[in-house]
Amino acid sequence: MRVANARADLAAAHEARGRILEEVRQARTERLEELRKAVRTAKETLVTAEQALRQARQLSPARLKVSNATKDVAAARSMLSEYARTYGTSIPPGEVVFLPKLPARVQKVSVKAGQRIEDEIATVTSSSFMVTASVEAAEADLLREGMEASIELDTGRRYRATLTAIGEKARVPDAEEPADGGQAILLTPAATKGLRTGTAVTARVTVGATEEPVLVVPVAAVITSADGRARVRVEHAPDRTRDVEVRTGLAADGNVEVTGALKEGDRVVVSGG
Repeated sequence: MRVANARADLAAAHEARGRILEEVRQARTERLEELRKAVRTAKETLVTAEQALRQARQLSPARLKVSNATKDVAAARSMLSEYARTYGTSIPPGEVVFLPKLPARVQKVSVKAGQRIEDEIATVTSSSFMVTASVEAAEADLLREGMEASIELDTGRRYRATLTAIGEKARVPDAEEPADGGQAILLTPAATKGLRTGTAVTARVTVGATEEPVLVVPVAAVITSADGRARVRVEHAPDRTRDVEVRTGLAADGNVEVTGALKEGDRVVVSGG
């Protein structure tokens, strides 16, 4: 009797499966919720059938009936698997794009909704806000990744930044190419609030600095002798000069730091004049 009931339940499950497939073909989207309810009912029927199968194995000596019940349970499981494959979350392989690094930001979209796709559809960039700039080759030799820098807007607002890349590593798509002999650099600001893409800014990289005020002379005033020592020519009387040996330090804006037998106020000769 129990085996007969189990087979009747499985037959009902088969009938429900047929109705579900027919309803799916007629109205997949509109009937999705009803199909989910039907699947829950089918799951409950499956559980009942499995229980009946276990009982049949224990109470009935007829192996054939047990085998048939096993096949019916397998068919019910197959129906549930088919439903999961058909209505589970899925994306066509052609619509999946793998990015080498996340997170990322869509910078530009090249197509509109409904438009036929024939070329690139979008440009994706890193989500990090960066500033591109260029320096002369001689200045680039003084730069190292990780140096402190600053970014200044036209409004005078400044942002702390870090030198992230130099040369080829600093080149980004659609960025303006450096002038002849120049090197591209990339700066990463510590904060981005108030910064906007495409805004022109002034970038400064701190190569070196002194802790206190120092004595400087024009770079053109420093003469290097054959032995490699630096000196400047100081005017100590009208039309009379003497050479003073100095040690040079940091240079910026056409001046160079000097130490030695030179004091503030001394008149130095520039370019032999």
